[in-house]
Amino acid sequence: MEGTKTQVPGRRAPGIGLRSRGDNGRPGKGRGEPAISNKVFVGNLSFDVTREELIDAFGAAGKVVDAKVPTDRETGRPRGFAFVEFADDDAAMKSITMLNGKDLKGRPLRVNEAENRPPRPAGRPARAEKADRAAPRGRAAAPCSCPAAGCGPG
Repeated sequence: MEGTKTQVPGRRAPGIGLRSRGDNGRPGKGRGEPAISNKVFVGNLSFDVTREELIDAFGAAGKVVDAKVPTDRETGRPRGFAFVEFADDDAAMKSITMLNGKDLKGRPLRVNEAENRPPRPAGRPARAEKADRAAPRGRAAAPCSCPAAGCGPG
């Protein structure tokens, strides 16, 4: 057994569990996963930019299917980034080369391929929603019963 490495439980060995790389060097090729996405992430976005302005700006790279500008739940203000979806992968890649670093309303855009978000399990809220809820729906939170702390009956 001398000279062999033991693996620590809960940790993967180097190189294990990594996505395979295909001929073009992009992750996922050869596993039935698409090598690139038709959706791009747009960062460093001015809060004044509208969905329509994004569609106009990114339309130069190809047919834009949709643009989403996420807003803050509390304030309703844009969060400073967006996602633009194209009809095909080539237009998405072209938008990255054309618009990454270009100014839009006084700010240099950061345009990257968007990462696919894993699907959420049905019936489970997102983490932020879960933290906002004090008690399960339909039931009130039980009052504290610790008289020593002065917060319950006693």
